[in-house]
Amino acid sequence: MADPTKNPTANPAAKWDLAADVVVVGSGIAGMAAAATAASRGRSVLVFEKGREIGGTSVLSSGEYWVPNNRWLRADGIEDPREDCLRYMARLSYPSLYDPSSKTLGLPANEYALLEAYYDRGAEAVDHLDEIGAIKSRYSPDFDKPMGKPEYNAHVPENRVPFGRHLLSEGGIHTSGQGAFLIGGVREYLEKQDAKVLHTHAVKGLIRDGEGAVIGVEVTDPSGRVLRARARGGVVFASGGFSHDPVLSHRYLRGRLYGSTAVTTNTGDFLRIAQNAGASVANLEMAWWGQTPLELALEKEGQLAGMSYFPWGDSMIMVNIDGVRVVNEKAPYHDRAQAHFHFDPTEKRYKNQVLIQIYDRYVAETPEPEGWHKVRAPIPPVGQFPDYLIVGETLAELAQEIGARLESLRAHTGGLALSPEFLPALEKTIERFNQFAREGKDLDFGRGETPHELNYSPPIRAGLKNQTMAPFEETGPYCAFLLVPACFDTCGGPRIDGEARVIDADDRPIPGLFAGGNCVASPAGQAYWSGGTTIGSALIFGYVGGLNAAMRAEQGA
Repeated sequence: MADPTKNPTANPAAKWDLAADVVVVGSGIAGMAAAATAASRGRSVLVFEKGREIGGTSVLSSGEYWVPNNRWLRADGIEDPREDCLRYMARLSYPSLYDPSSKTLGLPANEYALLEAYYDRGAEAVDHLDEIGAIKSRYSPDFDKPMGKPEYNAHVPENRVPFGRHLLSEGGIHTSGQGAFLIGGVREYLEKQDAKVLHTHAVKGLIRDGEGAVIGVEVTDPSGRVLRARARGGVVFASGGFSHDPVLSHRYLRGRLYGSTAVTTNTGDFLRIAQNAGASVANLEMAWWGQTPLELALEKEGQLAGMSYFPWGDSMIMVNIDGVRVVNEKAPYHDRAQAHFHFDPTEKRYKNQVLIQIYDRYVAETPEPEGWHKVRAPIPPVGQFPDYLIVGETLAELAQEIGARLESLRAHTGGLALSPEFLPALEKTIERFNQFAREGKDLDFGRGETPHELNYSPPIRAGLKNQTMAPFEETGPYCAFLLVPACFDTCGGPRIDGEARVIDADDRPIPGLFAGGNCVASPAGQAYWSGGTTIGSALIFGYVGGLNAAMRAEQGA
């Protein structure tokens, strides 16, 4: 059979094995939102899922989604002005382009339109999915805060709404795995609409007509048989990123990726398919970043259950191989992890590729408050000593052990080794940090000055001027582990427009081809606006793509 990714017609007159008004590829929240939306308009829907389980990475997530100007904010009388929100989004997404005096805030027209669509269609998407009974949303509560935690960037001047944009489906709580409630509601809705959701079906290519419009896909079923599926209104791709394809990760990402919490089926299928169909691509160097212990990533062969989201402890720092701090340890994980990719032009290497988290006996032996055990990780629970942990009775002994550990892992770090001056530099770094802690002011990185940092660093001892920092104890033992870049998934790929249509190099839509979620270039650019940006983008543009594909079917396209 002809390769449909190489031949734009791919013999469209041949027999169809399956047919629907809208075909959706991927069953994470982007795909499920697309499917539910199309089904709500009376359209027949067919969903192909490559994996054995329905729900993709969304099932593993916290299930939280970030939606500006949502109806819960409005009901509480909280304004989320469009102009201010767009400025906030643009500043973080494209900091080198941002110009508040420009009509498009300094952004290219399409990228600005994506931000507009996120703001304009987000509340619409949530309300529609609620009205049809697919997703019942609410504020995402956080301990005793009914409106949830403060936004990761609550302190940014353009951010007019530091609380209340985080939403969660009913039934779930904000922790890993709660995305099952989000997916479960949509799945029940699709079953009532007689929509077909087929797992273990891998889409291999597009089928296009003589005008270049996408009219279907070729898909391999569990037996390996190739099927042709007709899509009368269009195909919506929601197949995840490429974090589990080492070839694509090494080719495109800005540095080495050591692990991902995405499902292992996220291997960049749509990136290849769309490029062969003439789609333009963007943001390929980016992912939804985080950090993980190096040895844990190697042990799990890149398939992670979690990451270091909110580094625990007050007498705790992160240093590079020179023994110096290079980042605010309490900054949001997506921003903090990007410190790993700093290139040293003098030494011609990425000296921060491995960062070393160091803490003292007090942090190691002090239990976390009830309910904070997942925030504490990867600092192990009191009394536990996982293989990735490094311990020294003195700083000198700790430095020696760190050096030995790095030497044993040279093959996985590009040959990184501790600087000969690591120990004296570390001692000076700790001395400087201790002075900051005593004075309550981090003059290097401003640690502990934002609502986000304070929210995730509850005080574990009394008498501190800054609850996120305490002087290191003068005697050991001291603990450490090696941290490397990881991610939820990649967030670059084919470009879409504000209608979730895949576009070519001239920003022209490819007829019949829609997409959303981590398989496309993120509307957020390099930013993680706050918790739920990943799922928010997927849900919103999945909804928009499903709606437009359904309307196209209605119009007899």
